[in-house]
Amino acid sequence: MQEALDGGGSNLLRRGAARPCVDPVDIAKFLIGATDTLPSWEEGLRRDKGLLSNNSPLSMVRTVASFAGIYWFYEQLYRLGRGEFANLKRLPLMAMAGRHA
Repeated sequence: MQEALDGGGSNLLRRGAARPCVDPVDIAKFLIGATDTLPSWEEGLRRDKGLLSNNSPLSMVRTVASFAGIYWFYEQLYRLGRGEFANLKRLPLMAMAGRHA
């Protein structure tokens, strides 16, 4: 572990390579040095607007929408584990509802 930290391996983790939902194209660009950062998918999930979003005026809806974001990440991990591409357009509430895409 110390060898990995001393060798600069932790820089990959700090810059986003350990994110649960990494597009294979993005990670390839990152590893060859074509980009310095990876997309932050959770930021995109938090920016949604509307009554059923994380920015809802209703506190219970905000809470449920936040938990739905966790389900969204799990679904992406399951897809990647099955050898499929992540479904980045999937709505978090649909992932939480268990509707497979």
